[in-house]
Amino acid sequence: MEHRVDALGPTGAGVAQRVNELRHARKLTLRDLAGKLRELGRPIQLSALSKIEKGQRRVDTDDLVALALALGVSPDSILLANEANTGVMIELASTSVARRDYVARMRAHYGQVDLEVLTPLTEQGEHPPMRLREVFVAQAVRADPPPMELPRELMRRLIEAGELGRDDLPEGVDRDVLAKIRQAYQQVPARPVLQVLAEPDQHRLVLLGDPGAGKSTLARYLALTLTDTSVEGPLAALAGWLPLLVELRTYADARWHDCTFLDLIDHLHTTEGLGLPKSLLDTFLRQDGRAVVIFDGLDELFDPQRRETVARQIAGFAARYPRAR
Repeated sequence: MEHRVDALGPTGAGVAQRVNELRHARKLTLRDLAGKLRELGRPIQLSALSKIEKGQRRVDTDDLVALALALGVSPDSILLANEANTGVMIELASTSVARRDYVARMRAHYGQVDLEVLTPLTEQGEHPPMRLREVFVAQAVRADPPPMELPRELMRRLIEAGELGRDDLPEGVDRDVLAKIRQAYQQVPARPVLQVLAEPDQHRLVLLGDPGAGKSTLARYLALTLTDTSVEGPLAALAGWLPLLVELRTYADARWHDCTFLDLIDHLHTTEGLGLPKSLLDTFLRQDGRAVVIFDGLDELFDPQRRETVARQIAGFAARYPRAR
């Protein structure tokens, strides 16, 4: 997805000027340059190339490398117009290495289905590993479920606590009207969830489902798929986007109550390799922003106050990093 910028910094402006100079020096049209980029497997549309040269579109690391190859120069010859910018190159290299290691760890951690939770203790270790990609079946979803529907797990807990009867309805809700609303909702055509997730207008999305519906499995499959250098199928539009999976059951622990999501991701980077350094990630989210951030397990936070607090933190995160999905 392209993002319009009001003003680039000196480095960004220098990149825009240098790309324009190099293209003209090689007597290439924008169409010629777009063709070279397409052959390299990093297509950039004509309109996007024009915006790059006008300083109206940021160039991320992958774009920079592809442009350098297409123009027959090294990336630093585009980025480093002068020696004052060498620090930028060092930061880019650090980000590239950290992202490479993070992606490799994500593939190792989430690539295999955890069968031990489904297997008797006497049989654990006897079954061959099962890869998530091989068994995952994408769900179908419907938009805008009726607002009076309660999640089944929450309803079960309320009934067991004696706070709700199975046939109780809120005051003023007519049973026949409720039945018609449910029927109308069931008639809405279901759509493949992966297709919905990749649509440009689905920048902020909440997925609802009963326990066991596969929400966490979907979250892991999405994150795993986006670690690929080449993404095909319904998620192809998100190729190159950085997947970040935040498991809220971990974040709900008391030790994280005064911390941010980036603090947790930084901790996972240090302890398990399943994150990125906070400083690098914050810079990436603010300047590039092409990240798919998946918050998994909000419905598993059964303390209403804690769940409300985390929901507000998610909204604040989205406001702080508006370019991320």
